[in-house]
Amino acid sequence: MDNFNPFNDGNGHKAGDLVLQDVAKCWQASIGISPYPSNGQG
Repeated sequence: MDNFNPFNDGNGHKAGDLVLQDVAKCWQASIGISPYPSNGQG
């Protein structure tokens, strides 16, 4: 993500981790990616 490092440095890495986790959840929901790896072979 552009310009994320200043946020992370200014607010602490724990806060940055929470933001990244929320962003990842939004991306997964919008494109339908499962958090569990799979090769699709059942």
